[in-house]
Amino acid sequence: MKYHRFVCIACTLVFLLACTLPAAAGAGAQPSCDIPMENTQWTSYTNANWINDIAFDQNGYLWAATSGGAVRWDVGAGTYMKYTSEYGLCSNQLSAIAVAPDGAIWFASKDNGISKLKDCAFTNYTVSDGMPSNVVNDLSVAPDGTVWVATDWDICSFDGQSWTTYRDTPIKQMETNADFIVADPDGNIWCGAHFYGVFRLSEAGWTHYDEPEDISSMVYSMALGADGSVWASMMDASLVHYGGGKAEIVQLDTGGMPYIKCICVQEDGAMWFMNWSDVICVKGGQWETFYNDYGVTIDTTCIIEGPDGTIWCGGFMGGLAGYKDGEWTVLQTDDWLPDNTVSKIVADETGGHWILSATAITYFDGETAQVYPTNWKAMDLLIAPDGGVWASLGKNGVYRFNGTQWVFYGPGDTQDGFLDNSPGAFLGELESILGEEFDFMFGEEGAAFGGDFFGDFDEGGEAVLVEPTQMGPGIETDPWYTSIEMTPDGRLLCVSVMETVHSLYDGKWSVYQAQSDSVSDVLISQQGAYWISCSEGLYRSTDGRNYTFYPEIIDPDNRIYHFGSLYVTPDEVCWIASLSGVGCQPAGGDSFCFRKGDGIPEENVACVTGAPDGTIWIGTSYMMTSESGAGACRYDGGAWQTITASDGLASNAVHDICAGTEAIWYGTHGGISVYRPH
Repeated sequence: MKYHRFVCIACTLVFLLACTLPAAAGAGAQPSCDIPMENTQWTSYTNANWINDIAFDQNGYLWAATSGGAVRWDVGAGTYMKYTSEYGLCSNQLSAIAVAPDGAIWFASKDNGISKLKDCAFTNYTVSDGMPSNVVNDLSVAPDGTVWVATDWDICSFDGQSWTTYRDTPIKQMETNADFIVADPDGNIWCGAHFYGVFRLSEAGWTHYDEPEDISSMVYSMALGADGSVWASMMDASLVHYGGGKAEIVQLDTGGMPYIKCICVQEDGAMWFMNWSDVICVKGGQWETFYNDYGVTIDTTCIIEGPDGTIWCGGFMGGLAGYKDGEWTVLQTDDWLPDNTVSKIVADETGGHWILSATAITYFDGETAQVYPTNWKAMDLLIAPDGGVWASLGKNGVYRFNGTQWVFYGPGDTQDGFLDNSPGAFLGELESILGEEFDFMFGEEGAAFGGDFFGDFDEGGEAVLVEPTQMGPGIETDPWYTSIEMTPDGRLLCVSVMETVHSLYDGKWSVYQAQSDSVSDVLISQQGAYWISCSEGLYRSTDGRNYTFYPEIIDPDNRIYHFGSLYVTPDEVCWIASLSGVGCQPAGGDSFCFRKGDGIPEENVACVTGAPDGTIWIGTSYMMTSESGAGACRYDGGAWQTITASDGLASNAVHDICAGTEAIWYGTHGGISVYRPH
C-alpha cells in the first residue's frame, strides 16, 4: 500500500559523483516481453529511485510506479527494466499501480491519465476518452476487472468499454476529492478523503464512516489486510479497521510515532508500519523497529508483502528494500539524474548542459554527469558572457562555479560549497537600468529590509548597522532571491521576493528597498535593453535613465497578470510568461496575448523561450510549480502546436525549455525529455 504526500518534504542528498549514462535495463535483465519504443525521436533522463507505489504481477516481477517512469524488477536476479514515455507510457510521473485479475498492469499518473500494460503494449486513457481529469491520485481494480480511479475532480470507473463518472457522491458534496481508493474482495469500493475520513460504495449506496471526535479524520494511508478487510491510518497515528460493515479503532501503542504513513497486515496478524525512514513490525504485542538501517533513504511511501513473505518498502530517493529472515535486500536503479523535478536547463558552448533540479545542480556532457547536491535550495542558473556559471540558492545567496567547486559570493557567511538553509529565490539589480528614476520605483538606497536593517555582529554579539554598499561576506540579509541576470559589464543582478533589489559588482553588494510590487524577472536583450517584469506591469530601459512602463497587456479586462519569466527576440519583442497566458510586447508596438482558446491549452505558463529558427516555446505548469500541466507549445508566428506526454514528453508539467539547433531539451516534473527531430 502507498502513502500520499500532502506537504513538500525537504531531503538531503549525501553524494557527489560522476556516473555514466545508464541503459534502460539493468545488467542481465530479461524482459517478460519486448515492449517496443514508440517515440524513437524522444529520450528521457529520469531517476526511478523516487518510488510512489509498488505491486507484484502474476509472474512474480516487482513493479514500481515512480516519478521517473515504471520499473520492473526481477528481485531474484537483482535486475530491472525501466519504461518511460518513449515506450508509450502515459507519463513518467506515476502515482499508483494496480494488477488486474487478467494480468494487466495499470498505472496512474499525476498529469496524463492512466496506462494499461497488456500483451507487451501500453494503452492510455485520458479526459479525451471519458475520464473527468488527467490528474490521478490512486487507482484499484475490483475482482470483476473494473478499474476504479480517484482523480483530483471525481471518482470514475472503467469496465473495459466505457467510463462512468460519479459526481453526486458524499465526497463531492463535501467539496473535496478522494486521495485513496481500494476495491475489496467483495466488490465494495473504499475511498479515503483528505480531511473527511473514509467512504464506502456498496450495492446499497454510499456510507460515510464519521470517525469519533477524539481522532483525526485526515486519512494518511489505506490498505487491504490479508483477510480482505480495510485498514486506514489517520494523521494523529490512529489506526482504524473496517470489517463487518463497521469501523473499529485499534488501540495500539505506537511508541510515540507521530503518524503512520503506510500499512501492511499479514495473514498471521503481524502488522508493518512505516514512518519516514523507519519500518516498524508489531506482532504478538512485541515491537521491532528498523531505524533506516535497510538502505531506503528518507521519506518512505509504500509497503507490501511479496509472494514469498518478504516485506517490500519504497521511498523517495532511496529505491526499494525487502526484509525477510533478518536480512535486507536493496534495489536501486543506476540513474545519473538526482531527482525528477527539473526547473532549469542551460546549454554551454561545448554542447553540455547545466541542469537545476530540486535537490542538485548537475552538469551533463552527453555521456557523464557531475552532481552537486544543493539540499533543495537552488532557484536559478546562469551562464555569464565570460562563460562563468552562477547559481542562486535563495536564502543561501549566490555561488560561482570555478571549474572544481562552487564558491560562495554572499550575502551571508563565507563558505565554499552549498549551504544548508531554507530555499529562496533571486532577481536583478536595477540601479543601472533606471538611473535617476530608480528612486521613483524602488525608494532610497539603504531602506529597511522586511522591517529589519541589514546588520553584522561585532565581537560582543551586538548587532551593528551597516551601509548596503558594505554588504558582503559576514552580512546576514535573508534575501530570498528568485532569478539572476548578468549585465554586459559584469554586474550580477539579484532580486529578492522580499521586494529588495541586490547587485554584486566588483566584490561589493548594493541593496535597495522596492516601493512597487515585487519584481519577478529581469532580462537583457541582444540590443542591450533591460526588460523588467513586475506584478504590476513591464518596464524597459535603453539608457539607464529613461524607461517605458507597460502597465498591462491588451486592456484592463483582458490583461496578463502575475508576470513571470521573460524572453526577448533579436528584433526586441518581449514575451512574458504569466498565470493568465503568455503576453507579447514589441518595443515599439501594440501588445497582445494568448490565452486558453487562443491556441494554447493552459493559461498557467511557467516558462517562455525562443529557438534558433525563430519559433517561440512555452511550458505549462499549474500554479507554476505543480506536478501537473498541459504540456509544451511551439509558436511559428501563425499557429500554436502542443506537445504532451502522449507524444513522448516526460511530463505535462513543463518548467523550462532549452531549444537548440539539433535538439529541444525539456525540464519537467517527470525528469528531462530530449527531442531530436532528425
